Amino acid sequence: MQGISAQELAFAYRTGERLEVQVVERSEGEGQRSSWEVVVVFPDKEKSFVLQSVRGTKRTWRDFVRMMNFIRDTCPGIRQILINFV
Repeated sequence: MQGISAQELAFAYRTGERLEVQVVERSEGEGQRSSWEVVVVFPDKEKSFVLQSVRGTKRTWRDFVRMMNFIRDTCPGIRQILINFV
């Protein structure tokens, strides 16, 4: 899956681009702490992107609240976030 930076996500959101923000829980294994990642879907273009860090790697969070705060700061006024448990 291709990546999108936080700046690109913020720009797309501010310009009114139709997008869906999904957060996905990834379990590392039995008894292991899970991590969260953000997937951005552009329904009109039928494309999905995973949020990348500045270094170009997939950005993940161990703390759900911090991840949600990041999304709210990046996309102020967002009304819906889909949560997927894998």
